[in-house]
Amino acid sequence: MNGACSIMRKLLFYLTLLSLCGCQTISNLGSQSSSSSDECPEVPEVELNPKDVQEIELSNQMIPKSGIAKKTKSVGFTFEAKEGQKFDYKTEDNICVWIYTPDNEQLNSKNLPKTGKYTIQISAPKGSQTFELAMGLDVDTNSSSNSTSVPSASLSQKEAVNLIKNWQRAKRKIFAPPFDRQLGGELLTGEAYRKNVGAVDSSIAWLSNNNAYYTYRLQTINNVEYFSQNNNNASIQVVTREQRTLCLNGRPSRDNNTIDSTSKVSYYLRFDNSKWKIENYNTTQSISKRPNPNTSCRIEY
Repeated sequence: MNGACSIMRKLLFYLTLLSLCGCQTISNLGSQSSSSSDECPEVPEVELNPKDVQEIELSNQMIPKSGIAKKTKSVGFTFEAKEGQKFDYKTEDNICVWIYTPDNEQLNSKNLPKTGKYTIQISAPKGSQTFELAMGLDVDTNSSSNSTSVPSASLSQKEAVNLIKNWQRAKRKIFAPPFDRQLGGELLTGEAYRKNVGAVDSSIAWLSNNNAYYTYRLQTINNVEYFSQNNNNASIQVVTREQRTLCLNGRPSRDNNTIDSTSKVSYYLRFDNSKWKIENYNTTQSISKRPNPNTSCRIEY
């Protein structure tokens, strides 16, 4: 009797051990199957919002464009092309690129089958990624002037500060009539251009649609916190003071858009199309805010 009980206890032990090992194996397989891939999928996992699409003109010379791609949000470009043309692009950044025909069909060839507007959708395989994408139509690969490599240039701290000062002065023409988009394109690229000038919901679009504009009086850079450059990218953090007035129907607004503020601002710069431009910026610290003592709706350049 005791021998039979001993055999039963051993059998129960082995069955329990087998059950535990089996559960552990299934759990591990489930964990592996749920891990995210860093590779680009065959089709985009997120939709491309039309407001995140920039219209561009391509030629037989490679033109560099830049921006910020995210796994959870795509950006895009559109261009006009003719049937039979060849679309070329090159990037050294880790991004996902999809091309769509005028009929919104995904294109897996560089040869363009129809005449019309093509769309390029870009995202990052993981996280977010600043990118530079060189593009062209019927590019002459034998010409050294049409090289797909993007030239780099050095940038000093003084030159970076001057770029920020030029942007401060340009606001007077960009965010007030005549809403100079061309001037914005000379100073901005990527996300900075999109949110201020290029998108359908940009700052310029909102101002012009609401009979509004900004005026500026005091604009200064009080201090440079840091500056760094890495190839075609640079960053600089500065302390700025700005007195601005939001004018609605010709009168100063009475909200936080009419303000005298001192802030610590980080600017991200990129060498784009043989010129340094502001790619993005954000306020990292609000040092002081008070109502603007010099409100005025008189436009002065």
